[in-house]
Amino acid sequence: VYSPSHSMWSRDLRLTDDASMERDFSGVFAAGNTLNLVYKKENRETGANNLHHLTYSLRTDAAVGEDSLSIVPAFPVPGTTASLVCTVDNAGDLPMADVEVSFYLGDPGATGQLLGSTTVPNVFAAGEQATATLDWVVPSDGTFDIYAVVDSGDVIQEADETNNVTSFYALK
Repeated sequence: VYSPSHSMWSRDLRLTDDASMERDFSGVFAAGNTLNLVYKKENRETGANNLHHLTYSLRTDAAVGEDSLSIVPAFPVPGTTASLVCTVDNAGDLPMADVEVSFYLGDPGATGQLLGSTTVPNVFAAGEQATATLDWVVPSDGTFDIYAVVDSGDVIQEADETNNVTSFYALK
């Protein structure tokens, strides 16, 4: 899928189950990033050709996983500046830009303290990854639960809102 606003193609997207039996495609985009596709499918046993219709809604989805959040250096000295790095996956079908990542000390769903927010600095295509980095002065005492929340302002209408939070436990 080509995004004229980002001048970028997305990754290949398989919409059907059996490539050897489907041909003569014709498609059109409708409102709301919906693709309507009509194609001919041949039944190899009978030789019959049938016309099929497929409707597919293109989706956006910024996602993070268990290993998406790190700290550099891996073992920072208290009182020094470390970089919190969050790798964001574009798990959708369209390019994404201006994805905000917020970093918290503690669970943001409870009493977590916002350390800061930053934006992924580039456009990234479907299937690609991009990183957001925030510099943080490591406190002198305690252990730390660091969280990263992608699209914390809920600006992006996503296919899956449950994959937007990741965390790690930093021990001094």
